[in-house]
Amino acid sequence: MIRKSIDAKKGLSLLGVQGMLIQLMTYRRVESLDRLINSLKKALGDTNVDLLVSLEFDSDEATKSYVDSLEWTNGDLIVEQNSSQLGVHEHLLSCLKRAENYEDVLFLEDDLFVVEGVVEFIEYGRSAMAEDGRIAAVGLHHYEQMQDQLLPFLPLANNSPAYLLQKACANGFWMNSQAIKELNAWIANYRGGPKEISVPKYLVKWTDEKWETLFTKHLIDQGKYVLYPRASFVTDFAEKGEHYNRDAQKFAAQTPLFFGKKADLEWKPESEHVAYDAWYEIDPSYLKKHQKELAEHSFTTDLLRSKDLQNIKTELVLTTRPIKEGKAINTYGKSLKPLENNILQSVDGEGISLAKTEYLENTSALDSLIDDYEKQMYFNSKHSVVLGIKNTLAKWLRKIRS
Repeated sequence: MIRKSIDAKKGLSLLGVQGMLIQLMTYRRVESLDRLINSLKKALGDTNVDLLVSLEFDSDEATKSYVDSLEWTNGDLIVEQNSSQLGVHEHLLSCLKRAENYEDVLFLEDDLFVVEGVVEFIEYGRSAMAEDGRIAAVGLHHYEQMQDQLLPFLPLANNSPAYLLQKACANGFWMNSQAIKELNAWIANYRGGPKEISVPKYLVKWTDEKWETLFTKHLIDQGKYVLYPRASFVTDFAEKGEHYNRDAQKFAAQTPLFFGKKADLEWKPESEHVAYDAWYEIDPSYLKKHQKELAEHSFTTDLLRSKDLQNIKTELVLTTRPIKEGKAINTYGKSLKPLENNILQSVDGEGISLAKTEYLENTSALDSLIDDYEKQMYFNSKHSVVLGIKNTLAKWLRKIRS
């Protein structure tokens, strides 16, 4: 192990480094940092990879002491001390900038946990990225819940161990040098003169101050995606910090982890990754490829009804919204899960329609409320009003007792 300490202002270019790097951001969570480091050592085995620990400005003495005594046998250990307070988001962006000197980089925050199999999935992702120009990064954490709607995310189960999604992966992600440079150049250009990019409502609330917003806007603008696994190789303990501030949130970030000594993942050129946009809507090209009656049409998918209609630019829309009677070009039932299976399996019925956007019916507030309830029933079939009341009561009782 070679230990290097550098000043954040000077950067990594002075070191002349190449190969693979893990960039680990940390602040005042030494127990979390120790847990992550130990999980990394187990998951990596004898994989040759350098480790850069980026210390946020004003890190506590316990964290600094831990890093000073850290032994890293997989490669070089580089410790960087930031000279000013950056915050989580600017800290990550600064890591992206200095990562350009490496061939490929794994980005992690200190409250994450890594499991065996991660090396094989990164290798799978590296091969997939080389063949598919749509892939900008490899996420290591499967998001079970749709960010905006707080409903389960059910990606289509096909012959691939991964899928594509236009969402930045905050819980561990890998990129190669070219993709990092493209992202950094895009962010610099965007910050120089922001352009209008339609994004989901949660990103509007987050604003461009969050790195996830910038990353996702980059994906949308460039028509790119993050490759995600169907079972996570990294999960989030969600310790108290900038993202999580209540103990009740600690389970929200957890997701089922892969378990095994080695992931059996073999990249095959014929592998087919189903793609979802930033609103968790399936890519129309996938449906057109597998459903011949849609092949000749150009349309936007709106099965979850989460898109603002004024942002739909195509003449046609494939949607679960009500359509004026007799105006649908094609209709499908709405029983199978996920929703796109009704289209792919040609389920007869109504509930999903292909029609011109001008034929969408206006819905009242009451109709919208009923539709939202039906959506809850579709995704959470065991949903109960009584159970909801009990959960709310239990939450308040817990708060009172604590």
